[in-house]
Parts: sequence; C-alpha cells; structure tokens
Amino acid sequence: MIGSHHIIVETKKIKYEFEIKRNITVIRGDSATGKTTLIDLLSQFARFQGRTGVKVESDVPCVVYSDGLIAWQEAIKSVSDSIIFIDEDYIKRSGIEDGEAYVRKFISDLNLELAVYKRIGTVLFRDTPFERTSSKKIKRIYN
Repeated sequence: MIGSHHIIVETKKIKYEFEIKRNITVIRGDSATGKTTLIDLLSQFARFQGRTGVKVESDVPCVVYSDGLIAWQEAIKSVSDSIIFIDEDYIKRSGIEDGEAYVRKFISDLNLELAVYKRIGTVLFRDTPFERTSSKKIKRIYN
C-alpha cells in the first residue's frame, strides 16, 4: 500500500485524528496514554459497525489484532489493501519479548511466500508519541 492515509476515530466524547504512512502500525507507548482506548474503539467499530456510536473514517479498511481470538500471524496472510493495527500488549501477552524484531522477521518471512504484488513493503513502529495534554494523556479532540 502506497501513500499516506488520514484516519479519524471518534465517539461523541473523544476523537483521534492522525496520518498513517505504512500498512502495519504497532501502537506503542507509556501506560495510560490512550493506546488501548484507540485499539478498543477500532475493534468495536470492526465488530459492530455503526451500532456502537464509534465512527471511523479512512480511505482503506482498518484491521485490528488486539486479543487472542485470532492468531494474527495467520490472519495477516489474508489481509490486503488495509491498514493493520497490532496492539503491542497483545504481542507481549503472546510471550514475545521483542515485539518489533518478531514482527519484522515474521513480515520478512511472509513476504517470501507472497506474490510480489501482495508483499508488505514497510512496517512502521510508531515511536513518535501522540500529542499529549498537561496530565500526559493523549490529546483528544472533543466534539
């Protein structure tokens, strides 16, 4: 997937708005910064669409791996033209200490199996934190 994608995830109370320039993003950061809330909102939208009050605006589908219901290593093989969010805590709960190295190796190995046009070109680990409030929580735009 090439290019930049503008994503908005919102409810009546909070709003996340950010740009993604790659097709796999691992949400990382300190505790209590809103990572889990973002992943939860994306998961609720994926499961229930508009019935939960969560709205997601993106020009490509957003896929979330945040729990043990689906082995992301297998599921990722069938996903194309989507932005994939993998919760770092989910990777750690799987017993993997160095999540970044593990995901990079997995993608490298997977690309050997995929046709050239389906290969994953780049993986972004978002080290740049989201903008924060004075209490060090992710700054949200309230409607």
